[in-house]
Amino acid sequence: MNILKTSVSSLLLISAALWLAASPAAASREGTVAVKPEAWLGAALPAHRQQQREQRFAQKYQALGVQPAGAPLAVKDDPYPHIRGEALMQTVRDIVAISAQSKADGNTLWGRISGGPYERMTAEYLAQQFKAAGLQNVAIETFARAPQPWPLSWDVTLIADATYGAETRDHRFDLAFPSSDHHSTAADGIEAELNYVGLGTPADLAGRDLKGRIAVVHSVLQQSTFAHTAVGVPARLEKAGAAGVLTVMEVPGAVQLKPFGLQCENIPCFVLNQDDGRFLEELIAKAASVKPARMRLALQTEEKTGWLAQNVLGFIPGSSDEYVVLTAHMDSFFYGASDNASGIANLLELARHFNRKGAPRPTRSLLFVGTSGHHVHDRQDGSYSNGVINFMQQHAQVMDKAVFVFNAEHPGAQHTVTQRELVTGEPWASTNSLENPMLVAVSNRSPALLRALTAAIGRYQIPVITHSNHYPVGDAIPFHLAGVPVVNLITSGTWYHSSGDTPETLSVPGLERFTRSMASFLEAIDELPRTELEKDARSLLKKPVQK
Repeated sequence: MNILKTSVSSLLLISAALWLAASPAAASREGTVAVKPEAWLGAALPAHRQQQREQRFAQKYQALGVQPAGAPLAVKDDPYPHIRGEALMQTVRDIVAISAQSKADGNTLWGRISGGPYERMTAEYLAQQFKAAGLQNVAIETFARAPQPWPLSWDVTLIADATYGAETRDHRFDLAFPSSDHHSTAADGIEAELNYVGLGTPADLAGRDLKGRIAVVHSVLQQSTFAHTAVGVPARLEKAGAAGVLTVMEVPGAVQLKPFGLQCENIPCFVLNQDDGRFLEELIAKAASVKPARMRLALQTEEKTGWLAQNVLGFIPGSSDEYVVLTAHMDSFFYGASDNASGIANLLELARHFNRKGAPRPTRSLLFVGTSGHHVHDRQDGSYSNGVINFMQQHAQVMDKAVFVFNAEHPGAQHTVTQRELVTGEPWASTNSLENPMLVAVSNRSPALLRALTAAIGRYQIPVITHSNHYPVGDAIPFHLAGVPVVNLITSGTWYHSSGDTPETLSVPGLERFTRSMASFLEAIDELPRTELEKDARSLLKKPVQK
């Protein structure tokens, strides 16, 4: 875990504990990174921006030390005192340590990549924990996963020019990360002029000639790196003739990102964090009246084939022949604490709860499934969630008897607030005392399921988005398409698909409350007849009046 701690400490102080670690005295000892006005036209380098922000923060701010909102009920009033946040967080740390090992071993695409050795380690860990919890028929089931595009090496370098200052030297963006990984450039890459396109809207692109240029687009987070303004924009820029695309994400600090919606087909495309991006955007503005800035982009990839991925199954028998299937995906990019070590921790703790000594036998058998292939996109048939699809194919008899599926992703993630420091203008981020609101989907809108779910959510103060179209997402989609009712809860925050997704961004009380609430929900629906759970509320709506 030393590797993980070192990496976490290099982030942008994304939790109150890390903010406390930075003090004015420490900042003065470390000194500052000099900004040489004779280099890069005086544009501040990313390292300077981060250090300046940390120093200013240490001088002005102090962590309050408040606990996240919505503390659990008093133990004497709560039926689940054995479900403890500390145990959930230990599972998260165990799983994140596997990702940290992937990074330490020098993998360019690091984390618990589906079908790779580190996801296999995660599967073995989960199987061991299922066995320790006393689950029956624990098994690791392997299957051939779709080919995996793999970035081998890349280069994102701003090219120096004497007109920018005598001390200017080429600047390589070491934290740039490929947003598309199935296209290789020539070995020496491409070199082209940069063209800033703002948010990349049609208005931004009106009258622009991008042919042969590298487009730089700025993306504003609308909730997270899953929902941001640049979704789909790089593909649009490629069609407009861009030779490459750099997307600047509004995520402060020394983080790598692999966000959603930034794919290109036949040109090199990369994503930058905000510190790197603000330096680049400032330089583009300063250089416009001197000499347009130029960039070198290179990317070498390969397609890994023949990999075997794995699902992990554990079973608690019920008193009937019906099933409830509970799932959480094991694979991740980067550390993957929220995505989805927290979901696996919730799955495991629920298994321990329902199989604890003295626990009543459930009416329906409970099948716990750690799935693989959540992040896999099969370019042949366009499908995602290879592991879920394989599970459904291999266990058709279970699916015939499945009353519903429960899927939770990213529970307990603390909400992050990003602000700009008034004096320096540099962005900084801190967690707050709330968790990210979760999107709730009950695929068939069953009144019975919704009543039980909202009661559990309300009792344990789980923050949720108050409206839903009830269409499930992620690994829940294949189940829904097969006609099985799905209950799906998910959230994606600031550090989604980034190296900032560490255990420090999770709320221990939040994980505890969430798992207790889901135990309460699952117990409540265990007593309800299948006809109520499978009732489709949409069929109960009155037909519109014909005019």
